[in-house]
Amino acid sequence: MMALAAVLTVSSVAAQSIPSTEAPVRSQGPAQDVSAIRARAAEYLARCLEDWDTATHMTRREWNVTCRRVSAEREKFLIDNPLVVPSASPRR
Repeated sequence: MMALAAVLTVSSVAAQSIPSTEAPVRSQGPAQDVSAIRARAAEYLARCLEDWDTATHMTRREWNVTCRRVSAEREKFLIDNPLVVPSASPRR
């Protein structure tokens, strides 16, 4: 009986230490959450575009491309990671 208990204990410990190869299931938030994230990303993009001035190290076109890329990346991250709570408004 002790041998059986030892085998069961060892196999349960081994099963816990083997990493899972399954991808975690991501749940998409309600449609209103996604639309709120998209609205926030649009606000961030608008603010970012307004922040350019002639003293920056980028041309206006480079700044525009960078703002669009960063805004899209933030939007995707927030949609893909619904447990992350973003701040109410972008920091300035």
